[in-house]
Amino acid sequence: MNGLFFSLLGTADADTLTRWFAQLSDGGRVIDALQERPWGAHDGTLVDRFGVRWLVGYED
Repeated sequence: MNGLFFSLLGTADADTLTRWFAQLSDGGRVIDALQERPWGAHDGTLVDRFGVRWLVGYED
C-alpha cells in the first residue's frame, strides 16, 4: 500500500488518542512521536504492525 494513511484528528479526548497511538504503535514503528507542536496542537505519525500509516492528533 503506497500513498495512503488514516488520520484520527480530534476524534476523541487527549487521553484516549494517546492510548490509541500507543496501541497502534505496538508491534509497529513510530515515525514521529506524539508530541506538542509549536502551534499548540499535538500529533504524531506511526506505521502499525500491518504496515498501515496513521496520523493521530488533538488540540487541548
